[in-house]
Amino acid sequence: MSENIMRGITKFVSSMENIKQTNITWFGGEPLMAVPQMEKLYRKLKRELKGIPIQSNIITSGFHFNETNIRALQRMRISQMQITLDGMRESHNKIKYTSGCEDAFSKVLENIDVTTRLAPEIHVVIRTNLTKTNAHEYEELQNLIIERYKGKNIAIAPAFVMNRDESGKADRGNLFSHSEYPTYILGLSNSGIDSPHVRYPTRNITECAIRNPLSLSFGPDGAVYKCWKHIGNPEFVIGKIDKDRILSVTDTTLLNRQMYGADPLEDKQCRECPYLPICHGGCPIQRVQNKFYGAHNNHVLSSS
Repeated sequence: MSENIMRGITKFVSSMENIKQTNITWFGGEPLMAVPQMEKLYRKLKRELKGIPIQSNIITSGFHFNETNIRALQRMRISQMQITLDGMRESHNKIKYTSGCEDAFSKVLENIDVTTRLAPEIHVVIRTNLTKTNAHEYEELQNLIIERYKGKNIAIAPAFVMNRDESGKADRGNLFSHSEYPTYILGLSNSGIDSPHVRYPTRNITECAIRNPLSLSFGPDGAVYKCWKHIGNPEFVIGKIDKDRILSVTDTTLLNRQMYGADPLEDKQCRECPYLPICHGGCPIQRVQNKFYGAHNNHVLSSS
């Protein structure tokens, strides 16, 4: 990310009226491959915001850690990091194959060891991406994490790679359907395995960043998106930020569809569902694709 783009972002954020707090999620690609740029942008924001609190978290593969990077994260006041593991050693190494490292799984665990030792104040969440190919490994992985990091500021939770397309056109047999993942979660619960999926939900104002008018994602080239999952995909660019903090909206149709065009209260299935306040109608992007682009996504929490 260039100096001009950083300057534009910091000026844009600081120009907002009545700011009480700013929240940053450092996301990639892999953000730890650009730690100097992260620190530079953080310092600029801190200087421009003049004492307004900045909360910060990071989503990372956990591979590019060293003491220098950990100290940088502390200087940026990062309070939480999400690290992704894709099953046990063999499964993870197949998915996260890394040139020059035969065992990325062990490397990530060693990096977590260093992080918990040097920065115990940072809450580490292990996100385990599950398909039907590696789901049987979750219990073993959770036991490993719990035993290895007993008493540490660390948690683990399953996440599901979902087959949302219900058109029948795509063969995605190793992905979870909306009827399969609740069954899997209940199986874990019946075995005494805790996960966020079986706890009471927390309160949320909006379903996600897409429909939150105060949330934007910035790419390194200054492209602006509503959803961080779209960073780098030109089809989902809503605008551009320049060095003078001017945000030029380049696709008003896309912006309006994402923010207003798929309101769950306008969805008959959502309106009649007693669980709407919990899931807020599921993923807005899936609703947008269904409504405007002819997709057949199941965007709700389960098929029931």
